[in-house]
Amino acid sequence: MTAAQSVVVLLLGALATASAAEETVPIAGAKPAGEQRLSLVDVLVSVREHYPLLAAVLEEQALADARLLSKQGAFDLRLGAGSKLKPEGFYETYQGDVFVEQPTTLFGADLFGGYRVGSGDFAVWDGGEETNDGGEFRLGFRLPLLRNRAIDSRRAALRKAEIEVDAADPVIRESLIDFSRSASFAYWEWVASGMRVGLAEQLVALARERQSQLTRRVERGALPTIDLADNERLIVDREVRFIAAERAFEQAAIDLSLFLRDAEGEPLTADVAMVPVEFPTEDRPDSEEVADDIARAHAQQPLLQELAFLERKAAVDLALAENQMLPDIAISIAGSKDVGDPAKSPDDKGPAVLEAAIKFDLPLQRREAKGEAAVASARLRQIQLQQKYARDRIAADVRNAMTALRAAYDQVSLARKNLELAQRLRKAEERKLLLGTSNLINVNIRELQAFDAAATLIATQADYFRALANYRAALGETDAATALSVDLGGS
Repeated sequence: MTAAQSVVVLLLGALATASAAEETVPIAGAKPAGEQRLSLVDVLVSVREHYPLLAAVLEEQALADARLLSKQGAFDLRLGAGSKLKPEGFYETYQGDVFVEQPTTLFGADLFGGYRVGSGDFAVWDGGEETNDGGEFRLGFRLPLLRNRAIDSRRAALRKAEIEVDAADPVIRESLIDFSRSASFAYWEWVASGMRVGLAEQLVALARERQSQLTRRVERGALPTIDLADNERLIVDREVRFIAAERAFEQAAIDLSLFLRDAEGEPLTADVAMVPVEFPTEDRPDSEEVADDIARAHAQQPLLQELAFLERKAAVDLALAENQMLPDIAISIAGSKDVGDPAKSPDDKGPAVLEAAIKFDLPLQRREAKGEAAVASARLRQIQLQQKYARDRIAADVRNAMTALRAAYDQVSLARKNLELAQRLRKAEERKLLLGTSNLINVNIRELQAFDAAATLIATQADYFRALANYRAALGETDAATALSVDLGGS
């Protein structure tokens, strides 16, 4: 196979894609061997497992869990104790008290209980502090009847923290979509740059092969010596192009190394031997599926899910503000029982005691509560308007991404046809040169036209797969999700 034919095989993409069957790079291990081809799946797996910014975003879940744990602390069981001694004075007394209190999420009720002991000489007006020698046990509860019954500040904070735990998932998914798209862009640029290096190398090889042919013809006297110098100039010019292509590839490999990492998370630089032989086969976009894809995007896009969680949090704020406008009416019921012998006979405090109390409180103007309710209502309306615009924006993004993908597909088809014509003209010009009816200038022009046509095909193919990555991102998907069927937590 000649060098020119190798270019055609490399760039026309005549064979079906073998990306699903090709050997993938062991990203989690050592640097891949040079003969192994790097696939997009390899890069996306590396992003999922080792990309530092994704690891940082994943901490959002840990932060949300920690905030939830903190808000749950408002319902921790509380233990308290105290004592008071009067060892000297007219009344010598000893008092000790241990109590527990358990806030609950059930109707805002608080349960409490405890044990106390009081002994010594109490004044008449302090007689209630005295207990039998076995002490006094007590148990009771407090229950709000209007304000704080359905919700209070503690339960509101807890509910919002629970929402934030769920809301961490779309934040993570949104970042994964963005990182997947960026990694895909970097990968396809790396592939295109690597193929351009091969193309430039083939162009140099053509000129060098011709130099050998021209040398033999000059030696036979069939051509003037100046043709050798002219072709040598072409070799130098093409070597300059080759060096520029190598530098562009090195830059693309460095950019890709931000996403391609080893098991320790260190960047890996993929060399040119790892570039795939050809692009995968392009699929013709189906514009008739846009309506269904928009519906999928509305269901999958993390932005709409984030706004839905914000709406839930705003609803909690509104419920709390409306709660604060209600009268604060609460009842408390407690029972106590002394045990043991009476401390001062015959004042036995043995019979059980049952106490009930009711409390009423209502700020007459309630401006603070009204203001908070107005703020929460406005915030809800604001989020609902943002949701409407987000749905419109997502639909527009899907349509734009589809038109870009369709245009990219058409450009690939035209670029492939353009390359076929340029190669046909190049071969015809080479035959004319062999017959002596052409010259090096014309041959060089035809070869550079074929080179430009091949480079254009590479560029359009890379644009197509970047457009495909952008379309998947518009749908709220990632290439990783499509290629690996990974669980993204609700996609």
